[in-house]
Amino acid sequence: MTTIILTIILILITIGLVSPLFIKSVRKGGYGKFMLEACWIPVVLIFISCVMVVIVFQWEIPSLLWKPKEVSFVKHLDEYLNLQPGKDTTKANAIGPMIVVDKTKGEIATSLCSQLPSRLRADSPERVMTVVWLEWKRKSSGIYTDGKIATTVNCEVTVIDKASESVMFSTTITGYPPPKSRSRWESSEGSTPTLKIVKYLKSLPYTSEVGSIN
Repeated sequence: MTTIILTIILILITIGLVSPLFIKSVRKGGYGKFMLEACWIPVVLIFISCVMVVIVFQWEIPSLLWKPKEVSFVKHLDEYLNLQPGKDTTKANAIGPMIVVDKTKGEIATSLCSQLPSRLRADSPERVMTVVWLEWKRKSSGIYTDGKIATTVNCEVTVIDKASESVMFSTTITGYPPPKSRSRWESSEGSTPTLKIVKYLKSLPYTSEVGSIN
């Protein structure tokens, strides 16, 4: 879905660049003059293609590769959601291969799991040493002229050692602010802080038994 939206945006940008030149050239010297002046268009199209390749490899392919593995984790979803963590952090002080679950929705956080480094992401339920809970909290920050509430989506992140059911780390990550002004079809919520969460998890101490983070 992300790729489709970005593709549409890039196509619209290309049309916006080409259309004024086309109109101007046709008025001055006809279609032939446009073709002569538009020799830079292939360069733009090549650039757009390169951007799309980067986007696909960075976001879409990791998600597609991880998606088939998700089924095996779903079978253990109740186990991950029903952990009873205490506040004792002495039994474990470093994270291992993990699974991230959206406790608010009661599901595997597929998008976020797919963006984790390979050594940090558990590749099977048997490899899970750490369970990460995500709990989303919405905070209003104003009202738009159409009555919609401007909302920031924050996330409470709880990192749990699966074996001892102890909380190792926890934090609240602030979401991105909502737009200062919006059109009718735009969301009144700011973007969720997915990349910030990934960065936070990568910054945590990692158990030497399974190697270091990439």
